[in-house]
Amino acid sequence: MAISQSAKIVRQLLPTSVMGVLSSLALFGIVFLVERDSSESRFAELAEQRIIAIRANIAIAQGSVNLLAAHFAVAPAGSTSREGFRRLVEQTLKDHDFIQGYSWDPRVPHDQRALYEEVARGDGLNSFVFTERDAEGGLRPAVQRDEYIPIYYMEPMASNRPALGFDLASQPIRRLALEQGRDKGAPEATGRITLVQEHGGQYGVLILAPVFDKAGPADPYSNRRSLTGYISGVFRLGDLISSSSSSAAVTMALPMVDIHLFDMSAAEGERRLFPKQDSRTPDALAAGLHISESFAMAGRSWLLLATPSEAFVAASRPAASYVLLVVALLFTAFYLLLLKSRIAQAEKATALAREMGRAKLRLGEAQRIAKLASVELDLSQGLFTTGDDAVEMLGLPKSQTGGSVDFLLQCAHPDDRMMVRDALIGAADQAVDLEFRIEVGGEVRVLHALADDLAEEGRSIITLQDITARKAAEEERAAMIERIAETDRFEALGTLAGGIAHEINTPTQYVGDNLTFMKESQAELLELAQAVRLGARDDRDWQSIADKALALDLDFLATELPNAADQALDGTGQIAKIVQAIKEFSYPSSKSAHPVDLNHMIDVVATVTRNQWKYVAEMDCDLDHDLPKVSAVEGEINQVLVNLIVNAAQAIAEKGGDAPGRITVRTRRLESEVELSVTDTGIGIPAANLKQIFEMFFTTKAPGQGTGQGLAISRSIIHRHGGQISAESQPGLGACFRIRLPLTQPQGA
Repeated sequence: MAISQSAKIVRQLLPTSVMGVLSSLALFGIVFLVERDSSESRFAELAEQRIIAIRANIAIAQGSVNLLAAHFAVAPAGSTSREGFRRLVEQTLKDHDFIQGYSWDPRVPHDQRALYEEVARGDGLNSFVFTERDAEGGLRPAVQRDEYIPIYYMEPMASNRPALGFDLASQPIRRLALEQGRDKGAPEATGRITLVQEHGGQYGVLILAPVFDKAGPADPYSNRRSLTGYISGVFRLGDLISSSSSSAAVTMALPMVDIHLFDMSAAEGERRLFPKQDSRTPDALAAGLHISESFAMAGRSWLLLATPSEAFVAASRPAASYVLLVVALLFTAFYLLLLKSRIAQAEKATALAREMGRAKLRLGEAQRIAKLASVELDLSQGLFTTGDDAVEMLGLPKSQTGGSVDFLLQCAHPDDRMMVRDALIGAADQAVDLEFRIEVGGEVRVLHALADDLAEEGRSIITLQDITARKAAEEERAAMIERIAETDRFEALGTLAGGIAHEINTPTQYVGDNLTFMKESQAELLELAQAVRLGARDDRDWQSIADKALALDLDFLATELPNAADQALDGTGQIAKIVQAIKEFSYPSSKSAHPVDLNHMIDVVATVTRNQWKYVAEMDCDLDHDLPKVSAVEGEINQVLVNLIVNAAQAIAEKGGDAPGRITVRTRRLESEVELSVTDTGIGIPAANLKQIFEMFFTTKAPGQGTGQGLAISRSIIHRHGGQISAESQPGLGACFRIRLPLTQPQGA
């Protein structure tokens, strides 16, 4: 009976047990696949991030070489010096650590070899000679050949000095790239090479951009005749691929994704570019999980392969599915909930992959290279030649690529036309750096023209840039600062009002006391005088009058009455001075620039701010009495002075101490400028804050005690007047603010 009951229980539980086991196995299989798909999706995201970053570096590498080649193509031959070349590439090298260097490699016939070597030695390269590698890999003077392609300019100089003078045409891989780029008329990359200056374990690659004379690239035969040299970009491939990125996503991807780079244009056995120590082929790598991308790189076909790193594999092992299988066998009732959770994770991973794909597309659309237009001027004839970009920027007819300077400026704003014309015509003697307006179809654009003063053979290259959007942003910011400055001025008046009332109250009190004394003394004197007049008229007893006169302390009154009058007059004078100072500060004579007495303005501001500093400091005014007037907006300079003096008083108060501090205001004339300085013996400014104190909303004061606007507004006002403001400080000893203003106000201030 017991066996029969057990068999029945087994028969009843068997379907549920089978269903539970089957459900657990099914769930295990699903979760395993989801984990694998999630892992692959995650890998795809990380790989895409690394590939995008690497492609961006490669684009920067190609673009920078193309820009340098374009410069040498349009610049007059020999106009770019070794120092000029350094300035051209300095910022790019600073911004991108994967760039080993740039070089200018001129085409040098054998009969000019000695001249080029002598010129380079004249530039300070005392041991400069054309070199090549010997059979052991060492450097030796280049053997005689019909022409050379030496590395003539090289930056950065310090780390690449061994490469200077190396004849690129002396090495087969480099020579093949040189010839291919020359015949195609386009940049050409070399196969993998070991750089002359390489001391590590990386391959390098050169991007060689041919530079032709004014005829430009054409057919191979013409190109060989018009070639003037090459721009070389030297790139260490390991640095290019592993270059640091400010993107958190790329930083996260670095340890999770292994990158392999191949040159598919190279011969078998020479295709691997990175990493140098790996021997696996593209086919072997593609057999497993991978992301690949083929692309053209300066005439060669490169292949990027991304594979999971050991760290990624370790982090992506599907351990959860095995744990889940054990748990699901014990708790089959919860498998649907667990399945739902896994599916949700898979959907989230898929959605994230889609979002990353869209982000990649947006990034591609957002990436662009700023286009600069250039105009070549023949200064001797007053003629210009230009390209399509400059034609469109200047609003000229598309068919017109040359003509007179007046034709060039036909769309310039009438108020700017003569200024620009004079600057362009004088470009041979002085550098051009100005902004002017162009009117095209009712739209006003602002252009920035820039050229150095190194015009040769009567020709100058003018670079143009459309800065309309930047100017609009600057004007909006200036308007905002102007509104804030107006609010700050009224706030200053409110802050000073209480102190000014106290300053007026003090002289008012002793004026009243002296007038009361004079009134009482006057009554006694008038009474005596009345008695004398009655005695003279009625012939009264003069003895009583004499007694009354003796009762008065005439000596005291003779001394004190004039003193009381003088003190009363002095008090009313102080009140008048304070009221006049308030009037001048609150209602300046003009809102436009006009000649003002800076010393008088200092006196006015010292008066209205007296209550802010008199309790903590003494003020010394060391003023140049021969100081000429400056052209300024009186109310704005007053506002700057209030900010500096009140800040000085607050700094002294913060420092504390029994003895009062000292505020020194000094004026001096410096040739075509005047200098005003406000020095205090306060707490000083930490060195870390000196570069930030003029930024809007930067403050070191406690909340509610400062808005961080005063110094930013002051700098804006001084700059608007064509001047400069700077700060010096020794923490604990005080600070000094210096203002320099031109004697002649700049136009438009």
